[in-house]
Amino acid sequence: CTMTTILAINPGATSTKLALYKDEKCVWKDEIIYDSQDLDSFPHVFDQFDIRLKDIEDLLLRHHVSTIDL
Repeated sequence: CTMTTILAINPGATSTKLALYKDEKCVWKDEIIYDSQDLDSFPHVFDQFDIRLKDIEDLLLRHHVSTIDL
């Protein structure tokens, strides 16, 4: 029997919510909150990709989660 790992990522207007599940159990939930003025400097939503990806990677490091494990 193998364990299923799911990283749920929900990017919103001024935050990105993340949760890590192992099988059906939530291991942790967290949220990255952005100042709307900071995001206003990006002309398009997709232009936020790099900053949001870096913040997600940093959050995974703080939770000791390697992307290899996902």
